[in-house]
Amino acid sequence: MHDTEHDRQPTTDGVPFSPSTTRGPGLGDLELPSLGRFLRQVRESGTDSRTGRPISRETAAYRVGLSAAYLTQIERDLRTPTPQALQLLTTGYGLTAAQTRHITELRAPPVPAPPIDTMRARVENNPAIRRRLRGLGRAGVLAAYFDPFWNLLAANPEMHQTFPGLEQTGNLALWYFSREARERLPEWDLEAAAVVSALKATLGVHRRAVGARAVLAQLQHDSDFRRLWTHTTDIAYHRDRATPLRIHVAGQVRELDIETSVISDVHSHTRLFQAVTVALTTT
Repeated sequence: MHDTEHDRQPTTDGVPFSPSTTRGPGLGDLELPSLGRFLRQVRESGTDSRTGRPISRETAAYRVGLSAAYLTQIERDLRTPTPQALQLLTTGYGLTAAQTRHITELRAPPVPAPPIDTMRARVENNPAIRRRLRGLGRAGVLAAYFDPFWNLLAANPEMHQTFPGLEQTGNLALWYFSREARERLPEWDLEAAAVVSALKATLGVHRRAVGARAVLAQLQHDSDFRRLWTHTTDIAYHRDRATPLRIHVAGQVRELDIETSVISDVHSHTRLFQAVTVALTTT
């Protein structure tokens, strides 16, 4: 569930953005990504070697070269850090390249996403997409189109046969946290953590979109998802091609090489998910 490089339109649909827009009815205590929350989570995930406790705001501010008051405002989403302050935090916290990209996107205005019905209609009414799905299927490639929140737009039969229940679930992220996925994925724990890392990245970009609030509202009912969403600071934009997805299908374990590319233009933003079998093991 990770993307190749893509282009986006940095617009806010003409609606002023504020931190409160990353919450919504029905979200409970799970919140969409924000810059302040993520930086606080990163800080608290570290351990102070002197006390054995999470690093305090005062200690972190001193180490990175900011005032504690300034860091407090940033973590509470009351103040947008300057590029210089963000660089100090990036370096001081030792952020990965993916985490650095994530906080840069969280500092920028959120990117809108078209409604699911609009995107699904565009895909269903595009004969070229249907031909491509059929052609990939004949070549033995599982293929599907998804929106930014992993809502299913269209898929070939090979995709549905390998991911049973996906058509009913209607969302790939939700499928990963279904009973079906837990039974079929031998390395479900690793795959679930990877899904959350990828979902944090995309929901951060589109944090003000209705689709972002909707998928989080559904996933929050799963206790494993809640734990991972609350505690992980990992962010991922790409799937490691050296790590195939292992899935039980018809008495065999298939190893799938997955590639996800983003197709972006001024009208839509869709993902093309493709997977080929690279190994088979009889169970």
